[in-house]
Amino acid sequence: MKRVRLILFLFLFTLSASSLITIISAASSEKVHVKLTFVDGYTGKPVEGHVWLSFWQADELWKENMMWEMEDEVKFVQNYLDMDTRNGVIDVKLPLHGGYAVWFGPKAEKSNPRYGSLPEYEPRWAVFRFTGELEISHKIIVYPIGFIALDMYSPDGKKLTFKGEEDLWKYNMERVAGVSSDSKIIIHYYTVVENGIVAIGVPAGKPSKIIWATYVPGYGWAWLEADNRGEYYTVGRGEVVRINLVLETSLTMYRLAKQRIDAFKAQGYSLSENVTAMMKQAKILLDEALRSSSSTAAKKSWEALRYILLAEEQAILDRSRQNIERYRMGELHVILPSENYKVNVTLDYPDFFFFVEPYQMVNEYWREIVKIFKFNLFCVSFWETLENGVIPEETIEACFKWINERAGGNVRRILFSGHATGPGYYIDAFIPGEENYYPEHMLRILRPTDEEAVINFSKNWFKSFIKTFRRNHPDVGVVEYITEDELEYRNSLCWSMWNDELLVKPCPLDYKIRWLKEVIKTIREADPNAKIFMSTISAPGNIILNHTREDLDYGWFGRFTSPEAIRYFIENGVDIDGVNVQIHMQSLNGVWDVISLYDLLEGYSELGISIGILEFQVPSNQSEERDFVPWRDGFSEENQAELLRRALTVMLGNPRVVGICYYTHWFDTMARPWTTTKTPFFYVGLLRADGTPKPAYYALLNFFKSRIYQGEIRLSDGRGSVKTLEGWYYVTISDEDGNVIGSYRIHVDGGSKTYLILHQYENQALKAEVKKLREEIEKSRARISSLKGEIRRLEQDVHEKEALIAKLREQCPEEITKTATTTITTTLTETITLQKDAIWTLETYLLIICIAILIVAITLVIAFLRRGRSM
Repeated sequence: MKRVRLILFLFLFTLSASSLITIISAASSEKVHVKLTFVDGYTGKPVEGHVWLSFWQADELWKENMMWEMEDEVKFVQNYLDMDTRNGVIDVKLPLHGGYAVWFGPKAEKSNPRYGSLPEYEPRWAVFRFTGELEISHKIIVYPIGFIALDMYSPDGKKLTFKGEEDLWKYNMERVAGVSSDSKIIIHYYTVVENGIVAIGVPAGKPSKIIWATYVPGYGWAWLEADNRGEYYTVGRGEVVRINLVLETSLTMYRLAKQRIDAFKAQGYSLSENVTAMMKQAKILLDEALRSSSSTAAKKSWEALRYILLAEEQAILDRSRQNIERYRMGELHVILPSENYKVNVTLDYPDFFFFVEPYQMVNEYWREIVKIFKFNLFCVSFWETLENGVIPEETIEACFKWINERAGGNVRRILFSGHATGPGYYIDAFIPGEENYYPEHMLRILRPTDEEAVINFSKNWFKSFIKTFRRNHPDVGVVEYITEDELEYRNSLCWSMWNDELLVKPCPLDYKIRWLKEVIKTIREADPNAKIFMSTISAPGNIILNHTREDLDYGWFGRFTSPEAIRYFIENGVDIDGVNVQIHMQSLNGVWDVISLYDLLEGYSELGISIGILEFQVPSNQSEERDFVPWRDGFSEENQAELLRRALTVMLGNPRVVGICYYTHWFDTMARPWTTTKTPFFYVGLLRADGTPKPAYYALLNFFKSRIYQGEIRLSDGRGSVKTLEGWYYVTISDEDGNVIGSYRIHVDGGSKTYLILHQYENQALKAEVKKLREEIEKSRARISSLKGEIRRLEQDVHEKEALIAKLREQCPEEITKTATTTITTTLTETITLQKDAIWTLETYLLIICIAILIVAITLVIAFLRRGRSM
């Protein structure tokens, strides 16, 4: 019996195990049909080559989908399959995984006697995802290329050679690419040829240039170009052209800088004398370089490059400062009847805003900033919302009370955001350790993504806030409504289920656009005066940082972060008033200097909408993970302060920039201070970790305070004027005894003259007469009883006073008009007239009463005298 039971148990165990093996085998044997077609970027014809296919492997498909974000939990299975194309195509079945990679090596090569065999087409690397369809097909564009061999020299004239990628990364982080003259084709491929020379690929047969970056001694890190002195390089397929990179770069940068400087002058800007002097010195050095050996030419070119960049930077700063005067500074004029008044001006707040979130360090230094700008971000916790996205009124009121109290009651303007309420933005919400970013009721509509529920949640989020806030705080302005962040990028995520497994992919553009349109419509219906912005990810410093071709799915979910990305949304019906950009100065992919910052803002200005700086920071030291490049000669608190001053000058000098949020680093702290997990330390705060101000803090305050006028306006013949930063001001007028006549809240427009005119229509002769009568009243009272002879004169006075009363009654309707007139430039365009019924002063009423009493008294005296005579 026991033996039968044992046999039965073994049978059942074997059956269960075989079933389990069958299930596992079925899951692991699931195949994906992949078809990749490689075509010539010019002709569309097939390109032959060899292909290596790889994939990422993890315990869950969604982690494989997020191969970059989950790199610690995925394994890269390299070169799982390699094969030749047939008619430009590979058609294979691969094991099912969330992410795949392909490397394409073109077959066509050209042999060069000096440089060996070089490819006629660009080799390609790219990734693609499994998104639930077992049939995956992609067309991969491959451009024909030529090469430019780069003779590179150090600033002391020493020839530079490279062994491979690691050496070039150490030199300039591999920041070099061949770019077509119209900037539409970017080739990142390079190879190391004869004696360690780098040969960079360029689009074959098309006018092209080299864009690269390096550290320029005496200036700092900069983006540079070499374009064959304006003629561009046209190189045949597989052919090679060799250049002295530093010499050619200096010649190109000199021409481009001169064009910019000449354009500034033509626009009426006055430039510093040293701009001309430095350009002249650069020209001398370049003329000498053209007559020198390669090594000497490079050495002189490095020196010339420093003068060129410094001159161009100075020209940009000159233009920016003059733009501040032209567009940001306004004149306030007061016109009064005489000099016997005092006029005092105090700031309410400037139009431009600056804000930094203090986190756990609210102190007098932070409140000093808030006192000037009276601005704050308005944040609502997702955990405080209802399931449908409605924010309860008590939550809104509690949030405003909290931010206003910590700001000392100085919050007069806010920015309200729908950040992370939209198309599944936050990557970290689903990574272990960060699940609590979203409450459960939001996770239910985000994972998997219910598009309609998400749209309705976001609409209710904005609608409920606007309704409550506008009703309860009509005097607090909403400067911006931000719809969502970084929709042009890949980290807006949509989740789905496939065979009971979670998949994740970047949300498609059609969904993002639909979400934007519906949410924006809701905002405008709730607040017709709303200013609506969308926000981008950290702004790349140059177009060669565009690697979107390396993601074969990018076209249906995003665009390279640039003005063109925002233009794409606008052209597809997204109705926005502005764009917020992130500028992390000195970051490896960011903006490194004044020139690149200026170019970036000018690019977004061409959209014709407002620009906000949603995230901004300047480092004073290197981070733990070396995330920054130095400015000028290195990292220091002094360099942080100076670069901050210059960046503020460029930002304020662009009329479309409305304000700045200094990211999340009020003080030196972790890279992500809002998380509970430890992140690398960043030295980008305006305060040190111990709460003491850095020079950058004082640079910020002085930058704005030096442009804001507060105090008394000196009068000459009743007139006076001051120049101040555009914004709202209080103007108080007092008489010579210090009595306040009136206080006015006036907006000073940038680039304009604003007039406050006080008209007082008074009969000055009458005023003198009134004073005279007061003196005579007292004398008459003493003489009435004893001076009978005075009666005749008083009788005559009675008639005069009766005439005077009649005259005063006629003048009662006369109005005292106080007119505040705003004049744009020199033309009067707007007059706001506040008219009140003429108000008699108490003194005048008393005088009339006294006169009336006097008349009655005189009349009685006369009557008694006449009665006495008759008796």
